[in-house]
Order: sequence, then C-alpha cells, then structure tokens
Amino acid sequence: MAVGPFQLTRPKREHWLWAYGFFFVIFVCLFFYRYLEKVAWHSEGSPWVQIIEEGTGMFAAAAFFPILHEVTIRFPPIGKNWWRFVPVHACLLVAYSATKTTFMYESRRFLFPLFGLGEYQYGDLRVRYFMEGAEDVRGYLGLLTLIFLYHYFRYSAQQELARARLEALLAQAQVQNLRLQLEPHFLFNALNAISAVVYEDPRKADEMISRLSDLLRHLLKQDHEQEIPLGEEIELIRLYTNVMEARLEDRLKVQIEIAEGAERALVPQLVLQPIVENAIKYGASPSTFQVDVKVTARLDNGDLRLTVRDHGPGWPKGHGERHGIGIRNTEERLAKLYGSEDLLRCSNPEGGGAQVEIRVPFHTEAQPMTEAVTEPA
Repeated sequence: MAVGPFQLTRPKREHWLWAYGFFFVIFVCLFFYRYLEKVAWHSEGSPWVQIIEEGTGMFAAAAFFPILHEVTIRFPPIGKNWWRFVPVHACLLVAYSATKTTFMYESRRFLFPLFGLGEYQYGDLRVRYFMEGAEDVRGYLGLLTLIFLYHYFRYSAQQELARARLEALLAQAQVQNLRLQLEPHFLFNALNAISAVVYEDPRKADEMISRLSDLLRHLLKQDHEQEIPLGEEIELIRLYTNVMEARLEDRLKVQIEIAEGAERALVPQLVLQPIVENAIKYGASPSTFQVDVKVTARLDNGDLRLTVRDHGPGWPKGHGERHGIGIRNTEERLAKLYGSEDLLRCSNPEGGGAQVEIRVPFHTEAQPMTEAVTEPA
C-alpha cells in the first residue's frame, strides 16, 4: 500500500477538539502569568481583567485558526503553485491582525463595564494596530508551524502504516510461496518412490498410486490457510505413511503419540510431512534396514512441541548435507510465521538416530503474521 506525496489534508473532527483544547490551555497559562505578575508586584485588582483580556485575544486566535488552516491547504508551500504561499499569507496576516485588534477593542469595551471594571482603556487605536501587528506575526508563524507539524507527523504515521502493511503482505506472500513449494516437492518424491517399484512389482506400484490418490484428494480438500489443526496435519502424515508402507511394507513402522488437547493446536500446513519424509528416507537402521519413526506432540509452557525421531545413523557432522529443501523450507516458514529463528532444532539423541524438534506457540485461533497496525490518529 503506497502513500502519495506529502500534502495537507483536512483533519478529522476529533482533531479539532484537540486543537481547541490547546488554545484553552494556552489561555489558562497566559491568565495565570498575567495575574500572578500583578500579585508579585502587590497590585490590587480583579482577576476578571486578565480573564477578559487574555480570553478575547485567545478567542480571536481560535476563531481564526480554521480559516488559516483552510487557506494553508489551498495555498501550501509545496506543489506547482508554491509561489502563491507568501503573498497570500502576507495578506491574510494583515487582515487577521487588523480584525483581531478591532475585535479585542470592541469586545473589551463591552465586557469591562458589564463586569463592573469601568471603562476599558486601550490607548491610541491607530498605534495599537501596529503594536498588535508585530505581536501577531509571531503568533501567526506559530500557528503555521503547528499546522505543518501536525500534517508532517500525520503523513509520517501514514507512511509507517503503509510500510508495515506492505511488509506484512510481502511476508504473507513469501510464506505462501514456501508452502506451495512443498506440494510439488512432496509429489515429485512420492512419484519417484512409485517409479522405483513400478517394473519390479506392478501390484505394489498400483497400491501406492491408489494411496497417493487418497492423499492428494485430502490435500485438495484443504483450504489455503497457512495454519491447520494438528489433528488434520496428523491425518496427512498417516495418509503419507500409507503410501510409503505400500513400498517398504514391514520395514516401515510409524508411531504417533499426541498429548490430550494438542490436536486442537494450529500448526503450519505440511509442517511435519517433509520431516517425516526425511526420516523415512535417511532413518533406516544400518544393521536391520528397519525404519522406525516416532512422531510426538506435547504441550510445554504455552508451546506445542512436535518431535520426529528415527533410529538410523543420525545427523552427520554439521547437519548441512542432510538439510534438503523440506527442512530448510520448514525453518523459513516457521521464522516468517512466528518471528523467531530458533523454532526448529536437529539433534542426535541418546540411543542413536536423528531427531527434529519443532516448537510452535500454542494457539487455537489464527493469528496475524505481524502485530496489528492501527490507523494514524
């Protein structure tokens, strides 16, 4: 998701409330400053003087602020008409200062007697226009700065949101691609296993094709979600081992142990199949040529731990030469789905053989690949 070039847009309604809250806070601060200054000099007088004087000035600035914001949107210092910014705002500043000074004079003339403060003295109004004008330049530039800061941070938040969404979409596409890689890889290996016996034992090859058809039919029924319940993944493993049992017959023994409640846990689809396939391919006992594979699933401190162990020669030194596409693919998928690089571990356990342990955060509802990103305020 891309965000266009930096531009000024109209703020949300709740943002105007924050803006007027800001004006109120400034009014309160100015009132206390002026009033406490009189107290410090032991000057007697009603606090209503400062309330009216600072209040009328701040009211004028707050009433003018939406106009300034709208003009700034229409004549920003960016884009092809950037040159209009200075003359337009210079004219607006003069109009603002003159209107504000007139409003303060007339409103105070009305309010002072109303609150029993006597006649309001403002001095020579002609001089006041120039005096207040010099002060209004600072206030005008301050308001412009606030407007640009608001839009800059809002734009930055939108950029960050778009970047986070793009990264999430990219990561999702990468994981989907990794999952799709497994299906042809698995099918290719299964067909290779069938072709190895098709001339030697046509009956066995026919049985393997029939079982492979059941497995493919089951895969086609699966949706394209990245995660499925462990119970469904175990069913895929049973269908796959049925195909291999047709070839290896009594030489293959697969034992599956699932702890109570673990079958509800969500796991990446086809997370166990390449591991079990690897164990069957390399896990034959050197002495008996028997292939004993044990798959276990247990819950451990909020994690689901999946273990696949064989009783073959074990992992060679360095492990790398036996880490084919299936295990490497699984490692990458786990890292992208759960944000950790240490979710798959290969080892040679006591008693011989090779073992692969997968750790997945236990959850029964689909989780987003990245933390939720909220709309910018």
